[in-house]
Amino acid sequence: MSIISVPDLTTIEWQPLADHTFTLLDGIDVVRVNIDTASSFFSEMLLPDEVQKMERFRNLQSRNQFLTSRGAVRYLSAKYTGREPLEFSWNEGPNKKPHWQNPGNELYFNIAHSGSYVVICFGRTEMGIDIERIQNEFAYEEILNRCFDIDEINAIRDAPEPLAVFYLLWTRKESLLKAVGMGILDDLTKVSCINDVYTTEAGDEWLLNSFVMEDNYLLSLACKAGTGLIRYWDFG
Repeated sequence: MSIISVPDLTTIEWQPLADHTFTLLDGIDVVRVNIDTASSFFSEMLLPDEVQKMERFRNLQSRNQFLTSRGAVRYLSAKYTGREPLEFSWNEGPNKKPHWQNPGNELYFNIAHSGSYVVICFGRTEMGIDIERIQNEFAYEEILNRCFDIDEINAIRDAPEPLAVFYLLWTRKESLLKAVGMGILDDLTKVSCINDVYTTEAGDEWLLNSFVMEDNYLLSLACKAGTGLIRYWDFG
Protein backbone atom coordinates (compact mmCIF):
# COMPACT_ATOMS: atom_id res chain seq x y z
CA MET A 1 0.00 0.00 0.00
CA SER A 2 1.61 3.21 -1.15
CA ILE A 3 1.14 6.64 0.29
CA ILE A 4 -0.33 8.88 -2.40
CA SER A 5 0.61 12.53 -2.74
CA VAL A 6 -1.01 15.14 -4.93
CA PRO A 7 1.69 15.07 -7.68
CA ASP A 8 0.93 11.34 -8.15
CA LEU A 9 -2.70 11.98 -8.98
CA THR A 10 -4.05 12.00 -12.50
CA THR A 11 -6.66 14.27 -13.99
CA ILE A 12 -9.97 12.59 -14.73
CA GLU A 13 -10.98 12.16 -18.35
CA TRP A 14 -14.72 12.83 -18.36
CA GLN A 15 -16.92 11.25 -21.01
CA PRO A 16 -20.03 13.08 -22.28
CA LEU A 17 -23.15 11.78 -20.56
CA ALA A 18 -24.87 11.73 -23.96
CA ASP A 19 -22.74 8.65 -24.79
CA HIS A 20 -23.88 6.75 -21.68
CA THR A 21 -26.11 3.66 -21.98
CA PHE A 22 -26.97 3.77 -18.24
CA THR A 23 -26.13 0.12 -17.74
CA LEU A 24 -24.48 -0.79 -14.44
CA LEU A 25 -22.69 -4.08 -14.01
CA ASP A 26 -20.06 -4.46 -11.29
CA GLY A 27 -18.51 -1.03 -11.68
CA ILE A 28 -19.27 2.50 -10.54
CA ASP A 29 -20.39 5.53 -12.52
CA VAL A 30 -19.42 9.00 -11.34
CA VAL A 31 -21.39 11.89 -12.86
CA ARG A 32 -20.26 15.52 -12.65
CA VAL A 33 -22.87 18.29 -12.88
CA ASN A 34 -22.09 22.01 -13.07
CA ILE A 35 -24.54 23.82 -10.79
CA ASP A 36 -24.14 27.14 -12.60
CA THR A 37 -25.14 25.80 -16.01
CA ALA A 38 -27.40 22.81 -15.28
CA SER A 39 -29.60 23.73 -12.31
CA SER A 40 -32.52 24.97 -14.45
CA PHE A 41 -32.71 21.56 -16.17
CA PHE A 42 -33.88 19.99 -12.90
CA SER A 43 -36.48 22.61 -11.98
CA GLU A 44 -39.40 20.16 -12.45
CA MET A 45 -37.78 17.23 -10.64
CA LEU A 46 -38.48 18.08 -7.01
CA LEU A 47 -41.44 16.90 -4.97
CA PRO A 48 -43.55 19.57 -3.20
CA ASP A 49 -41.87 19.10 0.18
CA GLU A 50 -38.47 19.41 -1.51
CA VAL A 51 -39.52 22.64 -3.21
CA GLN A 52 -40.51 24.02 0.19
CA LYS A 53 -37.17 22.98 1.65
CA MET A 54 -35.29 24.56 -1.26
CA GLU A 55 -37.14 27.84 -0.88
CA ARG A 56 -36.04 28.11 2.75
CA PHE A 57 -32.43 28.62 1.66
CA ARG A 58 -31.60 32.31 1.79
CA ASN A 59 -29.23 32.65 -1.16
CA LEU A 60 -29.56 31.60 -4.79
CA GLN A 61 -26.38 29.50 -4.81
CA SER A 62 -27.63 27.32 -1.94
CA ARG A 63 -31.02 26.88 -3.61
CA ASN A 64 -29.42 25.91 -6.91
CA GLN A 65 -27.08 23.53 -5.12
CA PHE A 66 -30.00 21.76 -3.43
CA LEU A 67 -32.02 21.70 -6.67
CA THR A 68 -29.13 20.28 -8.68
CA SER A 69 -28.17 17.67 -6.07
CA ARG A 70 -31.68 16.33 -5.51
CA GLY A 71 -32.87 16.76 -9.09
CA ALA A 72 -29.80 15.22 -10.71
CA VAL A 73 -29.75 12.09 -8.56
CA ARG A 74 -33.49 11.60 -9.20
CA TYR A 75 -33.12 12.16 -12.97
CA LEU A 76 -30.15 9.82 -13.24
CA SER A 77 -31.72 7.14 -11.02
CA ALA A 78 -34.68 7.14 -13.39
CA LYS A 79 -32.31 6.61 -16.31
CA TYR A 80 -30.73 3.58 -14.63
CA THR A 81 -34.04 1.99 -13.63
CA GLY A 82 -36.33 2.92 -16.53
CA ARG A 83 -38.73 4.74 -14.23
CA GLU A 84 -39.98 8.33 -14.03
CA PRO A 85 -37.94 10.78 -11.89
CA LEU A 86 -40.81 11.80 -9.59
CA GLU A 87 -41.54 8.18 -8.68
CA PHE A 88 -38.58 8.19 -6.30
CA SER A 89 -39.06 9.12 -2.63
CA TRP A 90 -36.04 10.47 -0.76
CA ASN A 91 -35.01 8.90 2.53
CA GLU A 92 -32.04 9.08 4.89
CA GLY A 93 -30.66 6.18 6.87
CA PRO A 94 -28.28 6.15 9.84
CA ASN A 95 -25.96 9.16 9.89
CA LYS A 96 -28.17 10.79 7.23
CA LYS A 97 -26.88 8.58 4.41
CA PRO A 98 -29.34 9.11 1.54
CA HIS A 99 -31.18 6.36 -0.30
CA TRP A 100 -34.44 5.85 -2.19
CA GLN A 101 -37.38 4.41 -0.28
CA ASN A 102 -38.54 2.71 -3.47
CA PRO A 103 -35.57 2.12 -5.79
CA GLY A 104 -37.30 -0.49 -7.97
CA ASN A 105 -34.07 -2.46 -8.20
CA GLU A 106 -30.82 -2.40 -6.27
CA LEU A 107 -29.26 0.98 -6.94
CA TYR A 108 -26.84 2.67 -4.56
CA PHE A 109 -25.75 6.28 -4.84
CA ASN A 110 -23.84 8.93 -2.96
CA ILE A 111 -23.61 12.69 -3.47
CA ALA A 112 -21.11 15.45 -2.75
CA HIS A 113 -20.89 19.10 -3.74
CA SER A 114 -18.41 21.92 -3.52
CA GLY A 115 -18.17 25.25 -5.30
CA SER A 116 -19.83 24.99 -8.70
CA TYR A 117 -20.05 21.20 -8.85
CA VAL A 118 -22.23 18.34 -7.71
CA VAL A 119 -20.79 14.83 -8.13
CA ILE A 120 -22.88 11.67 -7.80
CA CYS A 121 -21.72 8.06 -7.86
CA PHE A 122 -23.94 5.11 -8.74
CA GLY A 123 -23.34 1.39 -8.33
CA ARG A 124 -24.69 -1.95 -7.15
CA THR A 125 -22.95 -1.76 -3.77
CA GLU A 126 -22.16 0.78 -1.08
CA MET A 127 -19.70 3.57 -1.88
CA GLY A 128 -18.90 7.11 -0.83
CA ILE A 129 -17.73 10.22 -2.66
CA ASP A 130 -16.41 13.63 -1.67
CA ILE A 131 -15.25 16.69 -3.59
CA GLU A 132 -13.56 19.82 -2.30
CA ARG A 133 -12.45 22.99 -4.01
CA ILE A 134 -9.04 24.05 -2.68
CA GLN A 135 -9.34 27.39 -0.90
CA ASN A 136 -5.94 28.97 -0.51
CA GLU A 137 -7.00 31.03 2.50
CA PHE A 138 -8.28 28.06 4.52
CA ALA A 139 -6.54 27.84 7.94
CA TYR A 140 -6.10 24.07 7.88
CA GLU A 141 -3.40 24.03 10.58
CA GLU A 142 -6.03 24.87 13.19
CA ILE A 143 -7.83 21.53 12.79
CA LEU A 144 -4.99 19.11 12.08
CA ASN A 145 -4.77 17.66 15.59
CA ARG A 146 -8.55 17.15 15.79
CA CYS A 147 -8.93 15.39 12.44
CA PHE A 148 -5.70 13.57 11.53
CA ASP A 149 -3.32 11.10 13.12
CA ILE A 150 0.41 11.75 13.39
CA ASP A 151 1.29 10.08 10.07
CA GLU A 152 -1.31 12.13 8.23
CA ILE A 153 -0.16 15.34 9.91
CA ASN A 154 3.47 14.65 8.98
CA ALA A 155 2.45 13.90 5.38
CA ILE A 156 0.66 17.24 5.20
CA ARG A 157 3.42 19.30 6.82
CA ASP A 158 6.24 17.64 4.86
CA ALA A 159 4.54 18.00 1.48
CA PRO A 160 5.66 20.60 -1.09
CA GLU A 161 1.99 21.64 -1.27
CA PRO A 162 0.65 21.00 2.26
CA LEU A 163 -2.74 22.60 1.65
CA ALA A 164 -3.40 20.32 -1.33
CA VAL A 165 -2.42 17.22 0.66
CA PHE A 166 -4.71 18.36 3.48
CA TYR A 167 -7.62 18.45 1.03
CA LEU A 168 -6.57 15.11 -0.45
CA LEU A 169 -6.67 13.37 2.93
CA TRP A 170 -9.85 15.17 3.95
CA THR A 171 -11.76 14.03 0.84
CA ARG A 172 -10.55 10.48 1.40
CA LYS A 173 -11.70 10.52 5.01
CA GLU A 174 -15.09 11.96 4.07
CA SER A 175 -15.66 9.52 1.21
CA LEU A 176 -14.75 6.54 3.39
CA LEU A 177 -17.01 7.56 6.26
CA LYS A 178 -19.87 8.10 3.83
CA ALA A 179 -19.25 4.73 2.18
CA VAL A 180 -19.43 2.76 5.43
CA GLY A 181 -22.29 4.89 6.78
CA MET A 182 -20.41 6.08 9.83
CA GLY A 183 -21.12 9.80 9.50
CA ILE A 184 -18.72 12.21 11.19
CA LEU A 185 -16.99 10.48 14.09
CA ASP A 186 -16.16 12.10 17.41
CA ASP A 187 -12.53 11.11 16.81
CA LEU A 188 -11.54 11.40 13.15
CA THR A 189 -7.93 10.59 14.01
CA LYS A 190 -8.95 6.93 14.35
CA VAL A 191 -9.68 6.71 10.62
CA SER A 192 -6.36 7.11 8.84
CA CYS A 193 -6.63 7.48 5.07
CA ILE A 194 -2.97 7.96 4.22
CA ASN A 195 -2.82 4.72 2.22
CA ASP A 196 -4.84 3.73 -0.82
CA VAL A 197 -6.51 0.81 1.00
CA TYR A 198 -8.35 1.07 4.31
CA THR A 199 -9.08 -2.10 6.32
CA THR A 200 -11.90 -2.03 8.86
CA GLU A 201 -11.82 -3.83 12.20
CA ALA A 202 -13.99 -6.52 10.60
CA GLY A 203 -11.37 -7.07 7.91
CA ASP A 204 -13.24 -5.41 5.04
CA GLU A 205 -11.01 -3.62 2.54
CA TRP A 206 -12.02 -0.30 0.99
CA LEU A 207 -10.19 1.24 -1.94
CA LEU A 208 -9.56 4.98 -1.78
CA ASN A 209 -9.40 6.48 -5.27
CA SER A 210 -8.36 10.13 -5.53
CA PHE A 211 -8.18 12.38 -8.56
CA VAL A 212 -7.62 15.96 -9.58
CA MET A 213 -10.58 17.72 -11.14
CA GLU A 214 -10.32 20.95 -13.07
CA ASP A 215 -10.18 24.35 -11.36
CA ASN A 216 -8.40 23.17 -8.20
CA TYR A 217 -10.91 20.52 -7.16
CA LEU A 218 -9.94 17.23 -5.51
CA LEU A 219 -12.23 14.22 -5.75
CA SER A 220 -12.10 10.99 -3.72
CA LEU A 221 -14.19 7.85 -4.11
CA ALA A 222 -14.29 5.00 -1.56
CA CYS A 223 -15.48 1.60 -2.78
CA LYS A 224 -15.14 -2.02 -1.75
CA ALA A 225 -12.14 -3.99 -2.93
CA GLY A 226 -13.02 -5.93 -6.05
CA THR A 227 -15.30 -3.25 -7.45
CA GLY A 228 -15.12 -3.14 -11.22
CA LEU A 229 -14.34 -0.30 -13.59
CA ILE A 230 -14.95 3.28 -12.46
CA ARG A 231 -16.28 5.48 -15.26
CA TYR A 232 -16.54 9.27 -15.20
CA TRP A 233 -19.32 11.17 -16.97
CA ASP A 234 -19.87 14.88 -17.54
CA PHE A 235 -23.49 16.05 -17.56
CA GLY A 236 -22.57 18.89 -19.88
